[in-house]
Amino acid sequence: MEVAGGLTPALERKALEELSRWGFDTSQVEISGTPAVVDYGDTVSLAIRYRYTYRNYVFSNFLLYPVDTPRVMAAEGSSVSFNFQK
Repeated sequence: MEVAGGLTPALERKALEELSRWGFDTSQVEISGTPAVVDYGDTVSLAIRYRYTYRNYVFSNFLLYPVDTPRVMAAEGSSVSFNFQK
């Protein structure tokens, strides 16, 4: 993103492909960021969120019951654009 000057469709596809390779369900992935192209030195930001269900078990009356809890895993960051266009 820094070199491209922001988030491009190609970079988003590459990120989704890599997450899929790691076993993530890409239909539950949300990617947002600074759209390309921003000027050299301007801020570029990226946020990736993954919605999933965490299954836990509760023991009650000598029985185990599954309890599903929706969760969100998130990573966010920012840097500066190194994109230089003449």
